[in-house]
Amino acid sequence: MHCTLSHIQTYIVSRIIYIPNYTNNKLNRHQASCNFGGTAERIYIEPEIKCVAKNTKSIDDLCAASRWACSEEQNYADVDVQCDDDWKKCCQDMECSDNKDLVLKVVTDVYEEYDSQVYY
Repeated sequence: MHCTLSHIQTYIVSRIIYIPNYTNNKLNRHQASCNFGGTAERIYIEPEIKCVAKNTKSIDDLCAASRWACSEEQNYADVDVQCDDDWKKCCQDMECSDNKDLVLKVVTDVYEEYDSQVYY
């Protein structure tokens, strides 16, 4: 087969277009496992895809969603390791109302643990 410049350009362009589409497809696939009532989103942080708490949501909403993940009623994933003392302080005892960054961290840790067991 004779390759022309046009064939090579088409191939290169198809590879460039494919890479972002692949990432977007992975981000969108099984989005439900990273929703938590709309308080989480899947983002690409090179080289991984993460399930993170949305910083636009209230502390009450974030904690309520993560309380479900840490509850005994939820039996899809074992997230006990992330429902630790920091999480309990912030989302069970509600003692972090002045520290949203800490709430985002502990809730994201719960979301990531859950998502790592049901998404991958």
